[in-house]
Amino acid sequence: MTSQAMANPQYLRGSEREIWQFFFDFLPTGQAAQISNLKAVHPFRLPLYSLAILALTAVPGILAFRKKDIK
Repeated sequence: MTSQAMANPQYLRGSEREIWQFFFDFLPTGQAAQISNLKAVHPFRLPLYSLAILALTAVPGILAFRKKDIK
C-alpha cells in the first residue's frame, strides 16, 4: 500500500499568505513563537518590527503625558 501526497486545501497561498506572515512576524506573540521554535522565517525583520512597535506605542504616550503635571 502506498500513500499519495495530497495538497492541503486550507493552505494559504499568494498575497493572503504574505499578509498573515506579516502579522505573524510583526506581533510580539508571533515573534516569540518563531524564536522559541528556532524557525523564524524572516529573522532579520523581527528586531525592526519590535522597534516599530516600540515607536508606535512610546511616541503617543510621550506626547500624551508631556503636557500632564504628574506629581
